[in-house]
Amino acid sequence: MAAGSLSTIRQELPAMMPEPSELVRGTLPDPGPRFERRPELPEWKQFEQGMALYHHGQYLEARLHFTTMLREHRESPLKSSMQAFLAESTLQSHDPDIRPLDIIDQYKTLMRENAQSTNAKRAAWRIGDVYRVEGWFQEAQIAYQHALSLSEIDSFDANRAMLGLGYVQRGFKNWKESTQTFDHVLKRTVDPTLLISASLGEAHNLYRMGRLKDADALYESISGRWPAALRSDAFALLRYADTAGEGKRGPVMREQLLHFYNLYPSRPETPFVLTYLADSYKEAGRWAESSIFYAALLSQYPEAPMSPTARIRYADVQEHLDPEGEEINLRHTISAHLAHVPLKPGEMLSPRRLFEQSAKDYDGSIVGSEALFHLGEALERAGKLEDALRAYEQAVLRSGKFENDPWPEKSGAQLVRFLRPRLEAALKAEDDFELINVFHRHGPFADRLYAGTELLLKVAEAHRRLGFPVESARLFQSMVRDPKAEKVHETALMGLAYSYMEQKDMRAARAVFERYRLEFPTGRFSGDALRGILNSFEGEGNIVALLKLGKQWLAHNPRHHDRVMVQLKLAAVLAQSKQDSEAAAIYDGLIKAGQELPAADLLRHADVLARLKRQAPALAMYKEAVAAGLEPEQEAWAQLQMVQLARDTKREDFARNGLRALSVNPDSLVRRMAAMLDNELPEPPVDKRGKKP
Repeated sequence: MAAGSLSTIRQELPAMMPEPSELVRGTLPDPGPRFERRPELPEWKQFEQGMALYHHGQYLEARLHFTTMLREHRESPLKSSMQAFLAESTLQSHDPDIRPLDIIDQYKTLMRENAQSTNAKRAAWRIGDVYRVEGWFQEAQIAYQHALSLSEIDSFDANRAMLGLGYVQRGFKNWKESTQTFDHVLKRTVDPTLLISASLGEAHNLYRMGRLKDADALYESISGRWPAALRSDAFALLRYADTAGEGKRGPVMREQLLHFYNLYPSRPETPFVLTYLADSYKEAGRWAESSIFYAALLSQYPEAPMSPTARIRYADVQEHLDPEGEEINLRHTISAHLAHVPLKPGEMLSPRRLFEQSAKDYDGSIVGSEALFHLGEALERAGKLEDALRAYEQAVLRSGKFENDPWPEKSGAQLVRFLRPRLEAALKAEDDFELINVFHRHGPFADRLYAGTELLLKVAEAHRRLGFPVESARLFQSMVRDPKAEKVHETALMGLAYSYMEQKDMRAARAVFERYRLEFPTGRFSGDALRGILNSFEGEGNIVALLKLGKQWLAHNPRHHDRVMVQLKLAAVLAQSKQDSEAAAIYDGLIKAGQELPAADLLRHADVLARLKRQAPALAMYKEAVAAGLEPEQEAWAQLQMVQLARDTKREDFARNGLRALSVNPDSLVRRMAAMLDNELPEPPVDKRGKKP
């Protein structure tokens, strides 16, 4: 990268341009094998045992289990489900003795013996998946096209097969054709998993076709709607950073590269990302940030090809940070050491040579730790507070390296003097990034130094807000276990539970929520804890347990202030699982009792009524939901549903008015769906002058 002039990422990293195999042969959405709950069958419990093995990742055991079941229950109504689980267990076991064609044969057997089952329709596109992952794109294309022919238009199976076809076309580098296929999926489905995969695929296609503005707009839309999905795709982060940089949006570009660095430290592109980040901050005159990333590159990836250049730029940045006359080379030297920047023997870059040299010469003993501590003191006396801070930090990082070394902890106490005011300032400014950054500069003693304080609680909460649930869970746990932290114990328990939920560990989250309810039965978060338990059951897919708990709680708490919250949760889950009659009964009861429903629940109620063919009440409920204030995406959905209801009830004028509003919606997906509906409406009548009303 040319100093003083940032080039585009794709110019500096040509490896971005070839299509990475994970963008073509990676995993696509799949809810898994399908089954009907049949507890009356004698083999049902045996079938449940097989599913449990599969869901716990015991694929070899699951394979043997379902093989036995198929042999013992040849005429079972569950046969297609057994075959589907057998094929999936075989596929997921990654047994080197099993060929991909053997798995495909299992799917074909299912399709032949149970042609009308829903698992047969799924098997058709799973065959395409197996071919695609193996790189057999021609065979995959045929399989997906066959799956399309077997499925009803607009069904999940049809859209899933079309999604797979779009990725196969990417494998053939048919970018335009693939984009058209993804567009079809986006127009025909509301399933979020399919929408995400199709949107990412289309964004990558636009990037490969050089349509960078269009790609940037789509990456931005994905980032806003599904940020976790964008971050799970390493190349999406890189390409979004590139398109944002092309559009001179430096903050957005740096944000994506920071996500990449934090999420993918072991990828071969990471040293380049650090260099680009450092160069970008340097170009913007932000010397401190630039120094951090040059130093990170040099310390973490010393053998990277760009390290020699980074070393020069690092020294240049240090000069801007501390340009002082004759001692400048000495200052650079110590700064390099403090930032873990390796130096060649005899190489000079910084001040306070005595302590620096001692720290280097005695790096393998306590003497080195003491040298760093005194270096910090000397720099502090000279008014070089930031350099002193870094010296203390380096001493702290030596904690546990040598037995009975007191200097790291002494340096940690010095850090508190420096950093606590910054922590409090960051807290006051509500700057989570700075709060976490300053906290971790304390090194391994941070938890101990701030044990039992509300400040540590705030740090934990900041970690959770910024998307670091593992670290937030660790901090919350330390507070829950600390008797000195009794005053924050209640809040810490809830934070711990939410951290587990964000890690998708629903069982652990539920255990903490239940602990909260035992310890604080009338606590200020009791309603949230109950909601958390219900949500954890939902996250596990255990709808039966959720409904059972919710109904039992309602039966035993007829006048509780959280009763409406529980009813709304049950109704939402019932609606999601298409148990529409029960959901409608709850919503109708709440409305009859005079309860005002939140906008999102009004929308769910409207969806339920629509599915129950109660068209007039559904239309009225959609209107009420829109008036209550929905999110843009929800409002668009409601308007689309109102248009369809109006069309179905022959209210074409109403439908056309709704389509006019949708046609200017900022979301391109909504506009395309509106256009499709518009084409399906009959032409309006023409008056005597030949004009449309």
